This record gives sequence, C-alpha cells and structure tokens, in this order.
Amino acid sequence: MLIDRPLYTNRLMDCLDNNAIKIITGVRRSGKSCIMKLLAEKIKNDRKVPDENIIFISFDYNGNEDLDSSQVYSDICEMMVKGENNYIFLDEVQSISGWKNLLLKLHQLSNCDVFVACSGFSPQSIDSPSRLMFRHTVVHVFPLSYSEYKDFTGRSDDVIGYLKHGGFPLIYRNDVDFDEELNTIKDISSSCIYLDIVKRYQVRKADQMDKVFNYMLKNIGTPSSAYSISCSLMFVGKKPDNETVGGYIDKLLGSALIYRCQRFDMNTFEVMKTQEKYYPVDLSLKKTVTYESESIKTELECAVYVELLRRGYKVYVGKYSDGEIKFIAKTKDSSVYIQCSDSITDKDINLLNRIPDSTMKKYAITMNLAQTGIIDGVTVLSADEFLSGTEFVDNQAVVEAEIQPYDISTGEEEQFIPVHLL
Repeated sequence: MLIDRPLYTNRLMDCLDNNAIKIITGVRRSGKSCIMKLLAEKIKNDRKVPDENIIFISFDYNGNEDLDSSQVYSDICEMMVKGENNYIFLDEVQSISGWKNLLLKLHQLSNCDVFVACSGFSPQSIDSPSRLMFRHTVVHVFPLSYSEYKDFTGRSDDVIGYLKHGGFPLIYRNDVDFDEELNTIKDISSSCIYLDIVKRYQVRKADQMDKVFNYMLKNIGTPSSAYSISCSLMFVGKKPDNETVGGYIDKLLGSALIYRCQRFDMNTFEVMKTQEKYYPVDLSLKKTVTYESESIKTELECAVYVELLRRGYKVYVGKYSDGEIKFIAKTKDSSVYIQCSDSITDKDINLLNRIPDSTMKKYAITMNLAQTGIIDGVTVLSADEFLSGTEFVDNQAVVEAEIQPYDISTGEEEQFIPVHLL
C-alpha cells in the first residue's frame, strides 16, 4: 500500500500543465518512485484522466546505458493517445544514455506533461539538473521526515526511535529485526555508491572513495576540509592529496548521500570557505560503518539540519570566536537562528541573544521537555514539536522554483522564479 507524502505530491500537483519538465531528484530509496505512482493515481482520480493517457516507464534495471534515447522517444510517442493530453512518468531516466536529449524532445511536444525521477543530483551536486535546454521544475526528495515516520509506523512522540532507525521507507514496510534492517541500509548505501558515483563518474579507485565516505559518517557534524580529511586517511600506504579527497567529496555530494553545511562568520557576515560540516541524508547510514551510536546531541543536530533542508532553507553554521549558533536557516526574505542540543545551556541562549537585530527569529530545540517555553526571549521547542512542524513559524517558507533553460549563447546561469509557496 502506498502512503501519501503530501509535501511532495501537493507541490507536483500544483505544477501540472505548467509547460515544464518536472524533475524529481534525491537519494536512492527515498521514495521517488512511489511519489510518482501516487501522483499518477491522483491525476487519474482528480482530473478524470483515462488509464491509457498515463504512461509509466521504469528504467531501474541494468543495461539501460545501451538503450537508444531516440528509440525510447519513438516508443513513447507510439504509446501516447493522439489529440489528447498525456501524462508521462519516467523513473530513473538518468540511466539512459542521452537522457537529456530525450527530455528536450518530449518538452517540445504540445500534448504531454512529463515527470521524471533521477537518483542523486542533490542541490549541492556538481552536476545537478542544470544547463538543461528546456524549462524545468525540480523537486528534491528526502527520506521520511519525522511526521511521515509517524504516519508510516503509527507511533507518536517517538523522536528517539526516529533518530535510531532513520527515514528510509523500505525498513518500515515489514517488521524487520536488527540484522535485516542493517542489511537493507547497507544495500541502499552500496547501490548509491556503485550506481550514482562509481558508475556515473567512472571512479577507478572505489575503495578510496569508500574510505572518505566512512570517515565522514564517523565524524558527523565535525568541521572538516579536504585537507583535514586527507591528513586522517591512508591510501595504499600514503596520504591522499587534497584534490583527490575533494573530488570524492564532490561526488558524494552529487549522490545526495552527504550534504555540506558551510560556516558563516558572525562578525564579518561572510561565508567561510573552509572547515565546513557534513551531514548524511539519513542517520541510519552510520550503521554501515560502526555500531556505536552518536551522542543524542549529534543525532538531533543532524535531524534538524536535514529537516531544514527538507523545508526549503539554505542552511549555515553561525561561527563566533568563542562558540557557534548551530544553524542559520535562510530563505529569500527571512533568516532564523537556531540552537539545538539534548539540553539547552545558558551559553546557547546567550549566543543567540548576541544577534543585534531583535526582530530576528531565534529558536532553541531541545530533548529536555522541562526547558520548553520562552527563555530570555528565545522560543524553546521540544525536538518533537520542531520535527513535527507544528510550532516552527517559518514552516511555510518552502519555495518551489521553476528553472529557466540555460542560455548557451550568453553563458548566463539559470533564473529561479518562484512558483509556489506551500
């Protein structure tokens, strides 16, 4: 049974018939295929679209690189109902050689609305869906949010369970024991590494990239750089160079397994270029490298960061010389300053209150229920309140963007035009 994920299906429904290819990106096994199936069902029921006008093709199997995109295009045209609007869903379309040309041809047709799912291609990717020669809308999908986790499992007030097991939907489809859960997570991780990095980028030394990924999973939320990581690793008896490690980091970002959080200097108000923090898209991935649990503080920090990305924020770490603000969450028109920990300290509150503009929104997120309320002008939320999205004032700040085609003649980058405010 498919469980609705309205955060994504509602956005996509609002983009119907907007003369843009809808591109659904995100880490493998985060639910993109199910979201497309849900969307196809909604279109059929809400728009009274006949079954024959909905075309769903999955390329999620080996050998697709040998497919001829021109032949796929011809096959799709043969399947379409002539003289009527058709809705085309292509799953894992990036597996086809020449897939961008395929989408360009489909975009030029007047009687179809096209939705495609592509694994990887995070907003931080070195080759995110950009410079495409057609109008397109990108919706980036994450594993289950805490609210979705509660819907899937029927559990409430279970932040600890969510932090422990993560949000990959596959592990909640059946009752599984620890070994089955671990094997599922390992399968997800290895398929991402092989298909979305080794195969896509033709990586020759996959074992070296594995070491970089494992290091990052063991050091979640620790300020790092290509140099500091290279100093901590040995490849075949010698330390790797910065460029090699930096290349592996870029590819991990491209797979949507890892996300980078840059630091923001609170004194100079500039983005710092070094010692970024890195967070996995899902905490369960750490189980693939160690059975040791992170501190609840680090687990909460990771969950809050990913939740802010899910809600559409650009996120930074606020850096003072004597401390930090865990996250600065920015949209086009607003900024929110956030501390989070298992228990909020006086220093956490004092750092927030250093921000000179009293109109700025300041929050602290805690596992300690006794601390919730207002402390020195700072709103303190429980982890359950924040992750459920019931109290956070900027929960409606997610902006979907319609991306104009890259103008190859001028070299101008894409323009981002607001389409929808949730």
